Parts: sequence; structure tokens; C-alpha cells
Amino acid sequence: MVSKIYKIIFFCLIIFYQNVSNSKSLESKSFDEKNVYNYFSALVAQDNNNIYESLKFFDSSKHLKESHQSYIKKYIYSLVLSGKINKAVNEIKTIKNKEFIDFFEAQLLLVLYSLKKDDYKKSLDYINDLKRHEEEGTFELIVSSFLEEYVYLFNQKKIKPNLEGQFGKLSLINRALQSCYLGQPNTETLFDELTNFNDEGDSRYLFFYANYLISKNNFFKAKNIFKNVMSRGKQIFWVGGTLSYIIYIIVVWGFTKAPIPMVGALRETSIFFSIFIGYFFLKEKITSKKIFTIILILVGVVGLKLF
Repeated sequence: MVSKIYKIIFFCLIIFYQNVSNSKSLESKSFDEKNVYNYFSALVAQDNNNIYESLKFFDSSKHLKESHQSYIKKYIYSLVLSGKINKAVNEIKTIKNKEFIDFFEAQLLLVLYSLKKDDYKKSLDYINDLKRHEEEGTFELIVSSFLEEYVYLFNQKKIKPNLEGQFGKLSLINRALQSCYLGQPNTETLFDELTNFNDEGDSRYLFFYANYLISKNNFFKAKNIFKNVMSRGKQIFWVGGTLSYIIYIIVVWGFTKAPIPMVGALRETSIFFSIFIGYFFLKEKITSKKIFTIILILVGVVGLKLF
């Protein structure tokens, strides 16, 4: 009886020793000198915007994928920046430790990929994981909220009810595009409201508006939109092009009358005037950053004169 007990204890010790040895061998395999060197080389290449070089080093240190949480995040960034979206999604899906991919960008990729594949059931699952990161910042909140609306739109073929418009103009843009997608009768009203904003950048949505009008055979209104765009474009071209040419002539003339560094520095004061033109004529806001920039410019001009 005693001999049997000794045998059992001895057998257990052997199994325990083998498990410890295997875990140590796996750990040493992941964190050996070569893997660490390749990983840090990948990080350096990534910081230097040498994406393809960083991918080469990431691929050479893939043993770290299941043991080092920061590795998979940096690796996915490089894959996305190099345009290898399918591979990035595959890496996210195949990783064993799901805690390693519990970050906003990874969940965002899964949502977008499932939408591309028209797999709306999966999209709903992924959007719930994405929304867990809403509190990380305003960007995460807006992106996850809008994607949730579009998942609902594509799945139910209708606009999600009870939208409060909490994001102001962004909500209006979103609502106009969704109405355009469904061909709803209020689309024209929403686009008219959107393009009547004082912001010059709203003209970019005229393309969607004109395309919607053409699909509804409203060629007359679509033609007027294109005429207005062309007219506005010509004005910007002639006025802006002429002023730029005159300014360039003045700067070249200045080079013949004063030291080039002085003229070059004074030329940058155009930022100062641009801020005030934007405020008085384009109704842009003057922020604390802009004020700080103005102060730096004035200090630089005074410094050039004194020293």
C-alpha cells in the first residue's frame, strides 16, 4: 500500500516538472533575444513611418503574439497602414487571448469588415463590443454611435428611431445621408438644411444631393446645383489665383530689397492676417491656439528687428 502511494507521488512530481519545463520553454521561446530584437526593430521602424520595414520585423517576432499584449496592437496598426486589412482582421479573429484585442481599433475593424461582408448579425455582436469603449473619448462615442445607426439601417432598412441629434451638425449630416440611402421624401429638405449652413465645407455634400436628385429624375434642380458649384469654383480660381500670383511677385521683389531670412520670416505673418480674415469674413472662431500662434508670430517679428 505504501509503495503504491510513493508511486502516485512520484508520478505527480514527474507531471508537475514536465508542465513547468514546458511553460518555461514556451516563455523562453517567446522572449528570446531574437524575438525581442525584431520586436523593438519593428517599433522603431513604425515610429519612423517605415511601415513595410516594421511589418517584416513584426512577422519575424510573431511568437510574441500570444504572450505580449502590446505586440498585437502595434502589429495591427502596421497591417492597416500598409493596406492589409484582411490580414489584420484575420489576426484579430485567430488570437487565442481575447483580452489582447479588447481595444477600440480592433473592434472597429471587426464591425467594418462584417458590414462589408453584409453579415449584419455579426455586426450587431461586434457593435456591442465596440460600444464598451465609448467612454474612452468623444471620437469613440461618435464613431460607435453612428456605426450602430448604420448597422440598424442596413439590417432593418429603416432609420433608427428616437435619434436625439446629440452631435449637432454631424447628426444632421448622418440623417441626410441615411434618408438619401432609403430614398425618403424628406431627403431634399434635409440636404437643403445642410447646404444652407454658412460653413463653406458643406458644398461637398452637394454631390450626394445632386446624385439623389438625378435618381429621382429631378434633372432641373440637379443642373442648377452643378451650375452653382461651377460658378463658385471659377470665382475661387480667379480671385485666389490672382492674389497668390501678386503676393509671390511682392515676395520676390522683397528679396531684392532686404535680407532673405527677414523677408521669409515676414512672409509667414500671412497666417496672422488669415486668422482675422477668417474671423471677420468667414465667421470662423478664434481659439486660444490661434491667439497663441499670433503672439508667437509678433514676438518673432519683433525679435528679428531687435536682434
